[in-house]
Amino acid sequence: MSRIPHVLLASGVAMLLAGCAAVTPTTAPSETDVPVVVPSGTVTAAEEATPSPQPSAMDVESIPGCDDIFAVDRVRELLDDARVEAFGQVDHQTVLPGPLARRMYAAATATLACLWGIPESDGLVHVNVALVSRTERDALVDALTDSTEYVHERHGETPTFSKEITEGNGTSLSYAFAGNIWVIVEGTMVSPATGRAMAAEAAQSVGTATR
Repeated sequence: MSRIPHVLLASGVAMLLAGCAAVTPTTAPSETDVPVVVPSGTVTAAEEATPSPQPSAMDVESIPGCDDIFAVDRVRELLDDARVEAFGQVDHQTVLPGPLARRMYAAATATLACLWGIPESDGLVHVNVALVSRTERDALVDALTDSTEYVHERHGETPTFSKEITEGNGTSLSYAFAGNIWVIVEGTMVSPATGRAMAAEAAQSVGTATR
């Protein structure tokens, strides 16, 4: 990795540990009480009429590369900033609020962390993807839906959540869920609304790229 990504990553991690780039690992009140071969043959007319499952309803077994999730031009468009560069996959440990989120991320069958940002600045956005248990996902979605700390919005069939962090430089944390895909978007360059939109789009990109 070049010097620039190390600078950005170090900055991002420092902010996370200081409680700036993500929520400090305190238990969210809303999460505390939640327990955590078809034979071959001729296709019939009924089978032809059956719609194919949507990406949000299907599980995936792998995560594509960062460039397959977001081309840098698309990130620039979403963030409305032509200075953004892609730094690819990074070793980024997300600090998540609440025990359900932390347990689910730790138990994920696969994870990927990608970084985009403005060189030589604190402007950055991390996109983390995790493949998780649907049972644990449903428990977390229910807790987030009941929480007063998160904004809840559906992007098509994809539920999304966001929480604005005002400490330090100011940042936001956003989630999107599609099948067994969990996307986490955090950083200083995203508003809650932008974070939700990015998370939903990333979830669909993961589902589409692996089919």
